[in-house]
Amino acid sequence: MNKKLVFLIIPLIILVCIIIYKKNIKENFEEFPMTPGNKIKYDKCKALRNKIISDGKQTILWKHLTDPKNPADYPYETGAEIDPEKDINNLLVANSTDTIALKNYKENCSGGSGDPANYLVNPNHINHTGAINIKWKINKVEQKIPSWAKDGIKNRYSLPVHNISRIDRTNSNDSFIPIMGDINVYSPTIIEKGNDWKWFSDGKLEEASFFDLKNPEFDGETEEIKFKKWNEIHPYDAAKANGEKLQPRDSYYIDIAQSDATKESLPNPNNNSPKIKDILKNWGNNYGNNPNIKRTLKGEPYSSTGNSIEDEKPFNQMFKGEGRAYDGIPIHISNIKSGGCTSVSTKKPGKAKDIVPLMKLYDAYPEKDKENGPTKDFFRETNIISLKDFEEHQYKRKMLPVLTGNETGTKINLDDVHQYGKAFSDSSNAQKGYNHIKKKGNKVLASSGYDYTQYSDENGDLIDNAIATHKIEISQEKKCPEPIEHRYYYEKPGLPAFSEWYIGEIGGSFSKDLPKVTKNQTINQQCTQCSNPGGCKYPNAEGGKFSADYFEFQKCKDGKDRICKKCKTCKMGLELADSGCGEGGGKSDRSCCLCSDCPDGTYKVFGCDKPNSFFDTECKPISKCQGFKPKNSEELVRLMEEYPEKYKFLNTFNKDPGEDNRLYILRKGLKGGFEDRNKIDPVTGHKLKNPYFGRDTKCDRCDTCPPGWKHLRGCMGTNDTENTVCQRTMDKKKYLDKAFQCPKGQFYSKDNISKKIDELNKDIEKKDEKMRTAIKAQNDEIISDPLKLRTMKLININDPKNFPDQLPQLTDEDLRRIGCATCKVCPGEISHRDPDSPGCLADKDTNCKPQTPCKDFQFKSKDGDSFNDQLCSSCRCPQPDYYGIPDCKETTKDEKGTYVPKGCKRKDECKLGEYVSNDPGIYGDTTKPRICQKCKKCNYGTFEVKGGCRLGGGTDTVCKNWKQCDKKSMLVIEPGTSEKDTICKCLDGFELPKDEITGNVDLEASKCVPIQGKCYTNPCHPNANCFDNFTDSGQYMDTICKCDINKGFIQTEDKGFGKDGCFSVPVKHSHEIRTPAASYGDLPPKFAKILTHVDDKFHRKKIGKHLHKNAPLKLNDDGVII
Repeated sequence: MNKKLVFLIIPLIILVCIIIYKKNIKENFEEFPMTPGNKIKYDKCKALRNKIISDGKQTILWKHLTDPKNPADYPYETGAEIDPEKDINNLLVANSTDTIALKNYKENCSGGSGDPANYLVNPNHINHTGAINIKWKINKVEQKIPSWAKDGIKNRYSLPVHNISRIDRTNSNDSFIPIMGDINVYSPTIIEKGNDWKWFSDGKLEEASFFDLKNPEFDGETEEIKFKKWNEIHPYDAAKANGEKLQPRDSYYIDIAQSDATKESLPNPNNNSPKIKDILKNWGNNYGNNPNIKRTLKGEPYSSTGNSIEDEKPFNQMFKGEGRAYDGIPIHISNIKSGGCTSVSTKKPGKAKDIVPLMKLYDAYPEKDKENGPTKDFFRETNIISLKDFEEHQYKRKMLPVLTGNETGTKINLDDVHQYGKAFSDSSNAQKGYNHIKKKGNKVLASSGYDYTQYSDENGDLIDNAIATHKIEISQEKKCPEPIEHRYYYEKPGLPAFSEWYIGEIGGSFSKDLPKVTKNQTINQQCTQCSNPGGCKYPNAEGGKFSADYFEFQKCKDGKDRICKKCKTCKMGLELADSGCGEGGGKSDRSCCLCSDCPDGTYKVFGCDKPNSFFDTECKPISKCQGFKPKNSEELVRLMEEYPEKYKFLNTFNKDPGEDNRLYILRKGLKGGFEDRNKIDPVTGHKLKNPYFGRDTKCDRCDTCPPGWKHLRGCMGTNDTENTVCQRTMDKKKYLDKAFQCPKGQFYSKDNISKKIDELNKDIEKKDEKMRTAIKAQNDEIISDPLKLRTMKLININDPKNFPDQLPQLTDEDLRRIGCATCKVCPGEISHRDPDSPGCLADKDTNCKPQTPCKDFQFKSKDGDSFNDQLCSSCRCPQPDYYGIPDCKETTKDEKGTYVPKGCKRKDECKLGEYVSNDPGIYGDTTKPRICQKCKKCNYGTFEVKGGCRLGGGTDTVCKNWKQCDKKSMLVIEPGTSEKDTICKCLDGFELPKDEITGNVDLEASKCVPIQGKCYTNPCHPNANCFDNFTDSGQYMDTICKCDINKGFIQTEDKGFGKDGCFSVPVKHSHEIRTPAASYGDLPPKFAKILTHVDDKFHRKKIGKHLHKNAPLKLNDDGVII
């Protein structure tokens, strides 16, 4: 290769390397630039030192020393354990065949021939100016120097550290780096000097005296590099130089390393009372010892009016799951509200939560302290009992949590940690500040830099190789101790279902416009104690005693003090407490809504009767005074007509309570309530007083009218304002029971009698009403005066003594004159006399019946009159005179007075000598006309039968043959003509035959038959003879049956006719003695002797069975025994 080309390429490669180096380096080495060669050596040495010093328990290979590279490029190999401080030279020599390895180490790592810019071997290098005191070896003995030494001399930071404060003005990309930059744990200076480096103490690192507090940065050229005087700097200046906040927001304060940790808030002038000052420390001192403490239905103790905060439960006895409370009114209470407030509240329902104030400590404590969970022992061991204990803990400096560590996996709010986290030991320097006079103490805050995993104890001692995970700070803005959630029991008197535990706030502090921290300030800025430290349930206004009448008007936060105000008062009689003072939480004022009004028909008896009443108006139905029910519909109509306003609803009343239970209103009730506040109390007679209770209606018993008196009015239906008003009357029934006969055409009208008596009674009523009016005026005066009503008796308005004059009387003549009236005539156009009950008799007038209305398919065919109903016919043409298609909506009258529908025509009238051959109307077809034909004439030998060929008839002439008289039994009286038949007559001894079935005489017969009696029909008894009697002309007279007495048969009452017409005279028979002969029928006296015992001639004996001695019978011509 061309040598010239090589010489050109080599500088270019070197230039490129330099550019790449300058571009990639992370540290700012412009102040002491390294050559590329030294940089390579530096990297090799760094890799080598890391391999030897940071990991002593591994084999150092020869190749690592001769050609050191990044150890990650080589796998670890098992080898003998070495001590890098003791055996490194031996190791190097033992593994060397020449001096290459030893030379390599010395040149690049020991500083023997190193570049002064190599800060690993140059203690004065800008990047080599600080380190933390941790574990290292001094004189081959392992030492452990704590970061928070108890002696106050060995403090947390010892130098050197790098990146303290380095700014290159010429480099715009350079930036301010925090004062306590990254820590060089393995600095050779630390290994060599041990614990001699103390950045605030001896300042051996400082080689220049220049330091500008107003401009704390490097200045000058490269050869004039200056360093800060760490042995002189004040924590205030360091905080300021580090850009930390020195003036807090409202309700925050600045905790700075120059001051001890704050122990308590500044006193609040509002809390100067001795009773209030002791609230913080006295909280819970007497818990469980007050025998008068109240308890809930579940047995939980709770404070009530007048109790002290000493009765409250200590904080370290409040455990999870034992102290539930609500942040608002829960749904189970809001759902049972009633009355006028049901639609007032619009707040969201409250939710329950456990009130465990120390739970915030548990949440902010290190995970290692929470392994067993929030146990009771955890809370007890905090020893936080009172508000004072709690506030002291809130101010202490705390161990920091793992910010996003593996233990919790969540990021923790540092504000909560600073207030509730685990505090460093009270006796440790962690709670102490820096003494700038003695130049001793901490220049940074313990509550910064390291989380709890980097401490070996609660004093703040760091573990070996501790690593800072948080920002190291000299000052911190911390939240003022915030108020604590506290639960209290809201008791709703008389309404346990509405009582519940709610959340309020106690304790706490705030700040407002705190000034910046000053350099000479020896005490941390402090927050001011909140007013009313016991919360608004233990307000200052009540001397710190429990009160249920205050609420938190303004919270203690955001620079504002706590303000407790007295809850508003719900006005008696007007307003109802929707929610009580503190119901729903400590910030809940009492809310009011209007008391409910009683609905009509009720009156107020309870509720809204005191200020802040929880009980809404309660109403009771106003008593109803139930009186009489009208006896009948006539009385009901009379009352409603005579007194329309008074009794307009009487027709709806149907609950007569019965005798002695009927009542009327003596004094009206009053609904009460706010709307009636200006009305007069009917009981006292004065204006109604608050809380405006109503009054019930006062009822009194109704009078019952004496016999003969009419119940005129009063005590009717519901709530009649008048007692029974009885009216004496004439006895109408006595007069109406009489009846009188009136002349013909008249009847006795009891209605006339009744009307007359009513008129007379009306006159009596008018006269008596004047007296009642006077009595009523006296009674009203008594009723209107409550005192008189209690002491005086009302006048009986129905006492007969008030009406001494006699009632009028009617004589019989008066009754006849008044009662007899002419019978009416029914108006024919609308009614007619009822044929079934015509009336106009005795006391009944003419009974008229309405004319029968025609139906839709009919028409009026005949008018009715006063005596006859109108006639309706089906919608067709009237028969027999009309035919056609009718329209029955319109009719006319013809000359005969017949109603004829429109469309009907008159039929033809058949003349004399004509007959109707076809008239369809007779068969129901009224649409066709009548047809007439001329009648025929009869031939000789025949005659015209009546009924044929008659005017208007439908039959032609009917001709019949003349009758032929039987010559043997008949005579011709008159020969036949064309108009008449032949007339025949039976000869004597003959008669016209009879129909065998009907027995009727055949008048048309042409032959007569001989006359016969009845004997041929055998009408007599078998033992009787039959005889027919005829007149001399042969006319039949009668038939006689004669019983055959010779055979011992005599006639009965049937006189020989029929099977019972005769009976045989008994020879031997049995019967009682002296049985009359009549028991055998109507017998002749002589024959009757045979059948009796009155004649010894015919009897053998008279007692028991016997024989008759029958003598021969003799009969007269009438068949009677002689």
